[in-house]
Amino acid sequence: AIRRFDPVTESWDTLAEVVDGQRLQTPNDLCFDRQGNLIFTCPNYASETATGYICSLSADGVVKKIGEGFFRPNGLELVADGSELVVGDTYQKALFKGTWDAQSSAWNQVERWAEVGGREGPDGMPLGQDVLLYVAIYGDGVIRLVDQQGQVSKELLLPGRNPTNAAIDPAGKLGLVVTEAEKGLLLSLPQVQPGAVTRWHP
Repeated sequence: AIRRFDPVTESWDTLAEVVDGQRLQTPNDLCFDRQGNLIFTCPNYASETATGYICSLSADGVVKKIGEGFFRPNGLELVADGSELVVGDTYQKALFKGTWDAQSSAWNQVERWAEVGGREGPDGMPLGQDVLLYVAIYGDGVIRLVDQQGQVSKELLLPGRNPTNAAIDPAGKLGLVVTEAEKGLLLSLPQVQPGAVTRWHP
């Protein structure tokens, strides 16, 4: 399910549990577009079949699939001022990119765009002000930086093999913040400055 937590009242609301008449399949990473649509991935961790998919949840509560035929769609990020959506498939060790239409909640012209490799593959991926995607590579203990052409330009080593999610502190204090599952760490890479933006011109 997709649930929302209110820290003031300490209460939970369930926003989505079903798509196309079926319970959601292991919803994982998520992000919002500027129109308030919530986009989230639903990987298939149970087998090696391409039944993973990506969904959108509109501001008025409509859930629909926007991408199918994936294995383990995982991290995702909006780039190019929100006009393009990038999704990583951990099983395929690759990033997929397509145009994003916020009005119709449609992901179009999707292509296999970047090969990021890894023992397992890509997970969370924030976009930095340097217009590079900072992609956590689960199993390799690194963050790989992907440029606008889909090429890996650099990598940052981490003290643990299994980074999962990552975010960039917009205040510029913590830099890149990474969750690491092997050792149970919450990491700060303060050299990644000065915060996150969404501007990316293809």
